[in-house]
Amino acid sequence: MPTKPTTSGASTTGSQRDRRFLDTFHDQHKSARFPVGRPWCGYREYAANPELGHQPGFIDAQLTQGDHEDPFGSNWIAPWIPEFNGGRTSYYEYDYLRKKITIRYDHVFANDTLGFDRYYEAAAKIAGANGWGEIEYGVIPRYQVTALIGLPPRSPKIAQAAMAGDPWLLGFIEEPNAALAKLLGISTRGLTFKAPVPQAVVTPEQVLTLPPGDLAAMIAQAVAQAMAAQDATKQAANHARAARMRAGKKPKGQPVPQAAPEQGAA
Repeated sequence: MPTKPTTSGASTTGSQRDRRFLDTFHDQHKSARFPVGRPWCGYREYAANPELGHQPGFIDAQLTQGDHEDPFGSNWIAPWIPEFNGGRTSYYEYDYLRKKITIRYDHVFANDTLGFDRYYEAAAKIAGANGWGEIEYGVIPRYQVTALIGLPPRSPKIAQAAMAGDPWLLGFIEEPNAALAKLLGISTRGLTFKAPVPQAVVTPEQVLTLPPGDLAAMIAQAVAQAMAAQDATKQAANHARAARMRAGKKPKGQPVPQAAPEQGAA
């Protein structure tokens, strides 16, 4: 009987599992512990057309921190790494021949700077239109502003510090960088703290692109809806509390049940 064709590098069974293998790459951050760079591992899959020079790529974009041959001894933790899904721009570049990873902090910095700038431009527009004073770049705006567009996005100073090789940010030392820890929402005692994030009513892009009249109408409508939802939540909580109180009261006129006599009592 005819057999299934197999791809170069895969076993004769031709199954998808047989086409995969664990491998480890190293990034550009070298240290005494990792002289060739921090290790990252994941499953790769043999290319369908190796004759065209295609290399086995990683199956999952999100890799594991450590070497697959020594997962416990090589595991490392950093307070921050760029997300693997960077949107339109990839933050990780792979050299499959040299088994190297280059983390493109310049891409992170560019995207974060753009988002940061647009946020504070929108915050200034909102504050100016409502007479709420000036907005200071890099400082969390007053509550009225954050209630509309949420808290500021990630500061570009984080990617900038990674490019400069901050040892704590890269996971090489335990002593925290207090300024970076504050930007990341991490206390100097290693505890993570996050302030309550207001639910954004409009996005910075909407604030910057909508005409003033349309923007004011959208904000007014959204605020009214948010207040109505808040009132509905309070009413539901009050009804639930009243129902619990009614359930805990004994109905009037109902006799109180007597305890059953003990066995053997006269």
